[in-house]
Amino acid sequence: MLNEEWPERGSVISLLIPHSAFRVPHSSFRIPHSSFSPSLPPMLLFPPTEFRKRRGRRRRDVQSASPPVALTLIAAEYFPGMAVTLTFDQPIDIDAIVPSAIVVQDGEFTQTRYVGNGADLTGPTSVEISLVNTTEESPVPDVRLTAAANVGIIATDGPIPGGAWTGITNLVLPFP
Repeated sequence: MLNEEWPERGSVISLLIPHSAFRVPHSSFRIPHSSFSPSLPPMLLFPPTEFRKRRGRRRRDVQSASPPVALTLIAAEYFPGMAVTLTFDQPIDIDAIVPSAIVVQDGEFTQTRYVGNGADLTGPTSVEISLVNTTEESPVPDVRLTAAANVGIIATDGPIPGGAWTGITNLVLPFP
C-alpha cells in the first residue's frame, strides 16, 4: 500500500505491493527523505544544452530520371506501289492516325510519289499504311519515307504511355 503522506525525515520510502511476484523485500536503491520537499512533488531537472549552430539541410542529389525514350521506329518495309509497314519498339494505338501525313517517294521502282490512304494494325507494335498514287514524280533516286509529327501514332505501354511518335523525314527504305 502506498502511503499518501510524505514520510518523516530520515526514513526510507518503500513500496509494498501485496502480490509476492512484485514484492522486493530488500532493495539497495534508497532515496533519502532529505531530497524531497514536503510542499512540492519531485522534479526532474535537465542541464541546459550547448547551442549548436544549425546547418542548412543537406540536399540529397535528386537523381533526375532521364526522360524516357519516346516511341521509336525500329523497322519500315515498303511494298512498291501498295503499302508501307511501320514497326515500333513498343505497343501502339492508331485510333488518331492521319494516314495522309505519311508520304513515300518511290524513285527506284515506280518513280512516283505516294500518300497514305488508310491504316491497319498488323500487330501490337506494327501498322500497315495503304498508299495512293499522287501522280507526281518522285524527285529522289531511291525510296524514302516522310511522316509528319502529327501523324497520330501513339504508344499504349512502355516508357511513355500516350507518347506520340514524332515522325521522320527522308528515311531511306527498307529500314533498317
